[in-house]
Amino acid sequence: RSSDFDIGCDDSDDIHLGHYTSVTDTAIDTKMTINTTGDVGIGASSPDAKLHITSGSNHIYALDTSLTDNQDAYLTIRSGTASHKIAGLNLKIDSTNLWQLLTDNADGNRFHIQYSDDATKRFFTMETGGNVGIGVASPNSVLHVEEATAGAAAYIRLDTNNATAATDSA
Repeated sequence: RSSDFDIGCDDSDDIHLGHYTSVTDTAIDTKMTINTTGDVGIGASSPDAKLHITSGSNHIYALDTSLTDNQDAYLTIRSGTASHKIAGLNLKIDSTNLWQLLTDNADGNRFHIQYSDDATKRFFTMETGGNVGIGVASPNSVLHVEEATAGAAAYIRLDTNNATAATDSA
């Protein structure tokens, strides 16, 4: 019985897929859960999203060794098409430290890197036409660098073999 794969249902009608770890176990060691609202948990016995993946280690990954060198692979994150929809990836350490990679259709589908789920903290922006902004949400040239502090000079620093070249806004 310890190697069997089992499907069970709990008191709240959630479906659990897993196995018994020994012949005397009375509960399934759950590997996947589908709850009554349709949320799926892999490694999560109480999923709180449509797909909730967690691991006891620091690594959650998929490795497909069957791909050949000429095959492409994509991870697609798609939002709805109504106004002001965002598709993105959250990189979250804890409840307060969050970086986001996102695109927002309310601002011309620009790509942003921002901090703390706050549009005022968009530190990097790339427009669909190719303009890149650092410190500015709407770059107006190929590379637009702007200092966040009003009245402060913006610097670009280039270092090569301890030789430094710097420019400023003055």
